[in-house]
Amino acid sequence: MHLINVETLRLETFVGDNIPPYAILSHTWGADEEEVSFEDIWSGNLEKPGNRAEKLKGCCNQAKEDHLEYAWIDTCCIDKKSSKELDEAINSMFQWYKKASICYTYLSDVPHGDDSWDPGSKFFSSRWFQRGWTLQELLAPEELRFYNREWISIGRRRDMSNEVERITGISREFLLGWEDFRKAGVAQRMSWAAKRKTSRKEDSAYCLLGIFDVTMPMIYGEGDRALSRLQQEIMKITGDHSILAWGLDTAEYTPSNSAGVISAGILATAPSDFANCGHIVPRKQDATPINTFDISSGRLRMHLSIHTTSAGETFGLLNCGPEHNAEQVVGIPVYKAVSGAATGEYLRPQGRSSVLLPRTATRISTKHIHIQMGRQNRAHEAMGRRLWLHIDGHQKMNLEEEIYPPVHWEKARTLIAEANDSDGQPNITRRYLARFRTQGERSQDVIVVLEFEMHGLQPQARCHVMTSSRDTALEDLFQNFIYLRPEALGKQATSNGKLNVEVTVKEEQVAQEPMFVVRLAPASNSLEAPVDANWELYQVNLKLEFVRILQKEDQVRLETRRLAQQRDKEMATLDRMRERLAVIEEDLRKLGEEKRALSDGVEEGAQQVDELTNRLNEGRQQQDEWSRRESEIQRRLDELETKQGPGNWLETTIKTQLGTGQIGRGLKDAGDLDPRAVESGHNIDSQTPLLWAVMNRHEAVVRLLREKRRWKTLRDRLCL
Repeated sequence: MHLINVETLRLETFVGDNIPPYAILSHTWGADEEEVSFEDIWSGNLEKPGNRAEKLKGCCNQAKEDHLEYAWIDTCCIDKKSSKELDEAINSMFQWYKKASICYTYLSDVPHGDDSWDPGSKFFSSRWFQRGWTLQELLAPEELRFYNREWISIGRRRDMSNEVERITGISREFLLGWEDFRKAGVAQRMSWAAKRKTSRKEDSAYCLLGIFDVTMPMIYGEGDRALSRLQQEIMKITGDHSILAWGLDTAEYTPSNSAGVISAGILATAPSDFANCGHIVPRKQDATPINTFDISSGRLRMHLSIHTTSAGETFGLLNCGPEHNAEQVVGIPVYKAVSGAATGEYLRPQGRSSVLLPRTATRISTKHIHIQMGRQNRAHEAMGRRLWLHIDGHQKMNLEEEIYPPVHWEKARTLIAEANDSDGQPNITRRYLARFRTQGERSQDVIVVLEFEMHGLQPQARCHVMTSSRDTALEDLFQNFIYLRPEALGKQATSNGKLNVEVTVKEEQVAQEPMFVVRLAPASNSLEAPVDANWELYQVNLKLEFVRILQKEDQVRLETRRLAQQRDKEMATLDRMRERLAVIEEDLRKLGEEKRALSDGVEEGAQQVDELTNRLNEGRQQQDEWSRRESEIQRRLDELETKQGPGNWLETTIKTQLGTGQIGRGLKDAGDLDPRAVESGHNIDSQTPLLWAVMNRHEAVVRLLREKRRWKTLRDRLCL
């Protein structure tokens, strides 16, 4: 085993049990020139143009961080020039991944910042989950981590097991190692690889060796035989019937046509045949020889219950079925081999699926049967369903030949039909037109229309002979032949005016295959009026033109009806729109009137506001003038008070009012008193104003003097 020293990036070789702990890389290969090869790393030439060493260096750097001294990478640790080493590596690959200390799964198509938990992420659609070889690389390692293209960790397999299960269809119990995945049925394990691809067909089998714990030599170039060999190796170590459950159709069973039965072989041709088998598990059975497979002489021998449905179809009931429905089993289609074969000889027919059947059908006793192993890839090889055409006789009559559709002649014959042309249908129909022309003469051509049919195994042939001008295109006649009048068909002879020709078609057996031989020969002079292909095509064209006119008329009628309906609908919509428009116009008229009224009101109101504003300004000016005069008078009164003593002017005012009888009437408001008389201590007749008012029983004055105590309020409201 070659390992990379993560410090020196050089290869070191280890044998036996003397293998140190190592990291292992799982990845998808790019182009060969982009990968570091065994020769590159062995020679230390890692920087040559075209090489991309990011994976190599990223793997080694991560291994160093994990305190591992060695790493293994498949692109550069296997000498692929040595077939022996390559064979050993492929058979040992699973164990190498299993024994690794850690597996780094490098996803080169997952960018940094990808939300790997999102089913729509690049992680979910990564190419790594779609490759065949990475299946065992997912299941084998004890520890596996995912990394994106920048070598930033995405997560561990055990942490992302739910997501990996959704992507791969592999149950968590197998992903996490709670149960050995090799305990899963053969069909289940095959289904895990059903959607995976490999670059070479053989690798679809070789990449599964570790999954099924088998070994076998590598033979590149054998194609589908590799998977067949793998299945036979599996049958040697298990009696699990689910290996035969391929081709399962989980839809409701419907009978199929049994005509033209040929063998599909007993083994699957690709892992994709197990796509619907992810839930199929084997039923418990003992290990007696009756439950084993035996392959010899091109046949699989096994014990199987045979069940025939009411529609006459036969199924072999396998000892396996749906994991969560113990009342169903898988039935594989089988067909009794041709008469004369040994008793118990069956084949598995092509074109029929395995189905789920009620378990009650298994109560039928089992019997020992033989099933053909081989697949018949071409129907004619098994049943002689290949038809040939040979044309003769025209050479002696100096007639040039033209065939439509064009054919490929091989040894004076051409293959006109074979079974795989029929797409699985029991009937085959072919039509060819042959034109025969007299050399150098401007006479009409002889047209022979050949029709071949095969119903089951019985081929039939018909021919129709007519004439045409040299300008008539065979393609035109070919395409319109089905529209010719019945009276124009079935003629075996014709005349082009210069030559009478009779045509016969005979079936002959050549190398056990049917060949239709068309022979042209001179005919007697007494012939019916020939069929003119030009006249027939003229009538066909008229009829087709008439049909086209009828079709156009129908189309126009339908279109007219549709347009009338659409017009009525649009007219109804138009009426509703008009009604609505009238309502809106009335609303707009009312709004216009309201707008004009409001405009007049706004204009009038604006004038009033302007007038009031002017008057307000005048009032404020007058107020300011009176305030100024008030202040001036107050100032003068204050000066007089200072000169003549406090209270003189107030005393005079009150006495004057008392003398005139106005004290009770004029001093009813707080503004009639100067608050200074209350708070400054000024006297009236040697008494305070309050005492004076009490002594003179002026209740109104007393009440006012008691209520109005503050100087500023009384002064602001004084009205003298």
